[in-house]
Amino acid sequence: MKWLLAALAMTITLTACASSENGTGEPASGSVEPLPAGQVVLSIDYGGFVDQAEYHADVTDLVVYGDGRVFQATQNGPHRAATYLLARVDASRVAALVVKVEGSGLVDEGTPYGYPDVMDAGSVLITVHGAQGPSSVDVYALYPSVRVPSAEQQRNREELLDLVDEIEQLADGAAPTPVDAAQVVQAESWNSSGPAWPGPPLAEFVQPVTDDEWITGCGVLAGDQAQAAVDAAVQNEQFFHWLVDGQATVLAVRPLLPHEEGCADL
Repeated sequence: MKWLLAALAMTITLTACASSENGTGEPASGSVEPLPAGQVVLSIDYGGFVDQAEYHADVTDLVVYGDGRVFQATQNGPHRAATYLLARVDASRVAALVVKVEGSGLVDEGTPYGYPDVMDAGSVLITVHGAQGPSSVDVYALYPSVRVPSAEQQRNREELLDLVDEIEQLADGAAPTPVDAAQVVQAESWNSSGPAWPGPPLAEFVQPVTDDEWITGCGVLAGDQAQAAVDAAVQNEQFFHWLVDGQATVLAVRPLLPHEEGCADL
């Protein structure tokens, strides 16, 4: 009888453990507590060589919040404003993926990925913020065709590519979403042409910036004004140059995500 009870207890324990996993050793989405709703828990940002205007108009390519909101950037062409698509997934699915990313050890600056002998390639910055706190890794030339000499580094690269693909799948079905706020960075123009600035007078919202060699001002627009500015910046082919009261100026426009204040990190 004691043997029978012990066997029954072991069976119950194994069943309970199995029910908390999805059959692959990974936590099942329903067994993980959701993360804080407004916290950015996963992000992917592809980087490369850009000029100052493009740098200040740049957006993070994929941002995932704890409540399951997934913002995916749409790049609308060189020197044009980006826009965002929005998908919504179950918060427990996000939390389970965060646990997987943290457990992989791949998103850590101490993980070796090597530096391949490839010229002028971009990099990808991946960030995770779960129960273990924020961690990130920036990997140069993370492409399937790029090889590195070390077998360990190559294996890490291949596994990270698979992980990036799984994270990006969260954005499946994403649709256009309204712009709630936009940052506008002003700089001196080296051009004399451009479309008329569609927003409010700069003096109404742009604050001077005096401690930067390139930027002369920065401001934030909200609501309909933000939407109009981003829509116009998507169509502007003049390298973020605008005419304001007949005078040319650079205005780099980018939509802001819910956690971003704008102008704070300049």
